[in-house]
Amino acid sequence: MSKWIISILLFAGISPLFSQKLLSLRDAIQTALSNQHGIQISKTDLEIASIQDNWSNTGIMPEVVFNLSPTLSFNSLDQKLVNGTEIQRDNARSEQINANLQLNWNFFKGFQMFVVKDRLEEQITRSKFELDLAVLDMSYQVALAYYDIVRQQNLIRTVEEQLSFAKDRIVFEQNRFDLGLKGKSDLLNAQKDEIDLQIILREQLQNIKLSKLNLLQLMQWPLEESIALTDTNFQTVKTNSDLTLTNDLSAHPQWSFYQSEQKILQYSKKEIKYERWPGLGLIGAYNFNRTENQAGFNLFSQNYGPLIQLQLSVPIYQGGRIKSQIKEMDLRLKRNEISSEQWSSGAKHQLQVARQNMNYYKELVQMESDRISHAQKILDLVKERSKRSESTHLELRQSMSDVLQAEISKQDAIYQLMVQQLILSSLKGDLSFLLE
Repeated sequence: MSKWIISILLFAGISPLFSQKLLSLRDAIQTALSNQHGIQISKTDLEIASIQDNWSNTGIMPEVVFNLSPTLSFNSLDQKLVNGTEIQRDNARSEQINANLQLNWNFFKGFQMFVVKDRLEEQITRSKFELDLAVLDMSYQVALAYYDIVRQQNLIRTVEEQLSFAKDRIVFEQNRFDLGLKGKSDLLNAQKDEIDLQIILREQLQNIKLSKLNLLQLMQWPLEESIALTDTNFQTVKTNSDLTLTNDLSAHPQWSFYQSEQKILQYSKKEIKYERWPGLGLIGAYNFNRTENQAGFNLFSQNYGPLIQLQLSVPIYQGGRIKSQIKEMDLRLKRNEISSEQWSSGAKHQLQVARQNMNYYKELVQMESDRISHAQKILDLVKERSKRSESTHLELRQSMSDVLQAEISKQDAIYQLMVQQLILSSLKGDLSFLLE
């Protein structure tokens, strides 16, 4: 065969690999964190909270306003004065200009503005915890989707190994049938077994396609994108030893979020209470007023000058509004405490279940490994006996099925072990090791 034909065949064989994008778990998580809408929304909320955190939103900063209101009017005038003077004028023009530069400064409202500033600062902290929670959840979801694909790809290897043997068996049975050493039933059974394995392989490939679509959706990549995973071995997740022994959830962003929300509600309650306090304000202005009339008693008037006024506002009665708002805030505080306790109780239950499951799946992985070893030995013996026509197709089929089922159980156990370890690490509030 000429060199150029060999080159073409080699290129044809490896070209699909170049059309696929290689994807590590780290890249998958980073891509999802960059593209996911939920993460972008949390980042935007954090930016909004940061913008709102300034003294101008507390009400303590003065405001300076320039007002200008020129007026032009035309009126018919008919006046009789006490001295006998009569004035009659049609369409008399009147010009009036009122302008002022005004300063409004509410510099005291029972320290309410300082409490507002504390609340705005705490809202930034809460937004950070919301972002941390979104990042933690997305990292967890991507890791699960990625490991699920790895699990199914590992199963395909086992199916392909058995499929290769099934094809060799068909050739073997065909030769024995052609030589008249065996009837056609063994050949038909071998062909049926090969078809059954093809169906299992097709189902597994379809499951992988669907799992990859799920991963692509999490990463917000085009669903028609072709990807090839590079981290094809299950990694051992390192968990904190303290986490496996205690129920401390203080590092989880959800717990921190509830604590921050509690502070914000307490600040809001203080803001409402301070509305009962008197307020002091300063009003300063420079006024200019000018009036010019073509008719009437006052033909021209102009005045200007500064003005300063100290304003005291004492709340006396608000119709029970403040009292009802304080009651509402107390209920909001109570609801937040209940929600925090509900989450904490559920998280502690998850911790306990995950610990027990992790120990169980560790033992199960070892047991399934032993079962695979024994099942493979039995299959090897049955294969040798089959070559000597000492075993039936039922024995061979059952032995192949035992190996496949044991491998499926082992891969499921390894995957579940990974899931439990991810749960423990996520409840600790740290999945950063996935990005290492």
